[in-house]
Amino acid sequence: MRATVRLGRWFGIDVGAHWSVVVIAGLLSFGLTQGVGDVALWATVIPTVVVFLGCLLAHELAHSVIARRNGMHVVGITLWMLGGVAQLEDVMPSAGAQFRIAAAGPAMSYLLAGAFFLASRVGAAFGLDALPLSALSWLAVVNVVLGTFNLIPAAPLDGGRILASGVWAVTKDRTRADIIATSAGQVFGGAAVVLGVIGPFVGVPYVSVWTAMMGLFVVRTASAEQQQARLMAAIAAHDSRVASEVV
Repeated sequence: MRATVRLGRWFGIDVGAHWSVVVIAGLLSFGLTQGVGDVALWATVIPTVVVFLGCLLAHELAHSVIARRNGMHVVGITLWMLGGVAQLEDVMPSAGAQFRIAAAGPAMSYLLAGAFFLASRVGAAFGLDALPLSALSWLAVVNVVLGTFNLIPAAPLDGGRILASGVWAVTKDRTRADIIATSAGQVFGGAAVVLGVIGPFVGVPYVSVWTAMMGLFVVRTASAEQQQARLMAAIAAHDSRVASEVV
């Protein structure tokens, strides 16, 4: 995912945004206001959506900072319509590193959720107006949702990375771990696509075309990662055979 607009360097990491961020920001703003032309409402919603995008960035920065601490090179972070992507260039050094890097994102989301919840309670105690209080509460809830969704054990979601790290640690077989995690991603993503397409017609709550789009992204990414894992394993096996023949 190539950034359309560069947002500078944060903690030494290049950060950018894809043009599709404007789409999700507009849809979120319209959804939160229900299209009502109230100036005070829009004056609250627009900064709230911007802060939410900042929460997505914080989630990805958490991954990236921990990745660098574990010796990996971070190419950059790109925000786009379905969230954010941290581009890591190096091979994951160990199962423990993979766990720490993957867990950092949801941990940041939960930390932010707690901070917004605390801010809403403090604001209520000091008589803050209803609109800012609602914004703080929404930010707390949406960060819980973000963190929890990412913990689903299906690659490329963070939970899939955590699953892979556990399988890798137990079996000592990185390829097997990646295949299990990405297979779970293919199943989960496929189910999300079906649910997103059929759900709205049969009255399933909280699903929409966005569910299908997210599922499609998960399927495509999981499939690409699984193919890469198999290819790397085949190359490693070939190199090993060649080395043994030479010896």
